[in-house]
Amino acid sequence: MKRKLIIAIVVVFVVIAIFVGFNFFRFRGVSSAEKQRAFLIASSFGEELQELSKNGSISIDSKTIREKFGLLLTQRLLIEWMDDPKDLVALINSTYSPSKIEISSLEKIDTSTIKLKGKILWVNKTNNRLIKKEPVVMLLKRKDPEEQYSLVIHKIWHNEYAFYDGKFAKQRILSCLL
Repeated sequence: MKRKLIIAIVVVFVVIAIFVGFNFFRFRGVSSAEKQRAFLIASSFGEELQELSKNGSISIDSKTIREKFGLLLTQRLLIEWMDDPKDLVALINSTYSPSKIEISSLEKIDTSTIKLKGKILWVNKTNNRLIKKEPVVMLLKRKDPEEQYSLVIHKIWHNEYAFYDGKFAKQRILSCLL
C-alpha cells in the first residue's frame, strides 16, 4: 500500500515536470502579455489574408495593403509589400485560402524580438476543407522600444522558405511572401 502511494506521487511529479518543461521550451522567455500580443497579431494577420482571399481581389493597391496590414507590420515590411505586392496577390488569388495560423512556439530572440513558429492552415475556397498545413515563421519586433508590448511583424517566411524546426528547407529566404 505504501509502495503504491510513493509510486503514484512520483508519477504525478514526473507528469508535472514534463508539462512545465514542455511549456518552458514552447514559450521560452516570453511574458504572458507578449504571448497574448503575438497570438493577437497572428490571428489578425490571418483574418486579413482570409478576408482579402474571400473577396478575390485581382489587384491589390498600396492603399489596401496599408489599410489591411498597416498596424500589423513594421514600416520596412509595409513599404516592401506596397512597392511589390505580387507575392501577396498570388496568395490571395489561389484556389485555396488561409484559414488561420496555428502557433506552435514563441521564442524571445533578444529584448525587442520574438520568433513565432507555426503553421498556416489552407482550406479549399469552395468547400472549406483543409488542404494543407505550411510552416510559417514570423519575427515580431517592438514598434516602440519604450513600449514593451507594441509588437509588429518584421519578417515572414513560409512554406519551403520557412526556418522550421532548426533546418533550412532551402537557403533562399523570402521575406515578403505571406
